Amino acid sequence: MSITTLSRVKTILKITGTEQDAVIEMLIPLVEETILNYRNRAFDTDSSGTVYPLEAEIIAIKIIGVQLRGDYEGISSYGLDDCSTSYETSADSVPIKVLLQDIRRYPVVI
Repeated sequence: MSITTLSRVKTILKITGTEQDAVIEMLIPLVEETILNYRNRAFDTDSSGTVYPLEAEIIAIKIIGVQLRGDYEGISSYGLDDCSTSYETSADSVPIKVLLQDIRRYPVVI
């Protein structure tokens, strides 16, 4: 079982059309892998497969929303002179790294 479904992503993000379905379908496993890599530990499993906590699905959907908007890190503009960068401050513009902080991270075992 994957971390979320196309239907759930569209419902939560209030997407009614089908234009973005293919992109969402491609993003779901990529975001799932990003979360697993960040977490550095697999989620629990049962007879039906991986058991994701609700929080993980919500974070995955939020990351997909960020990717669909093209707002990868909450950056609204760049500047070259004096290295100026402007960041969005709205609630819809949350950097992916901030979203990932809600996933429990485990240390690397060597």
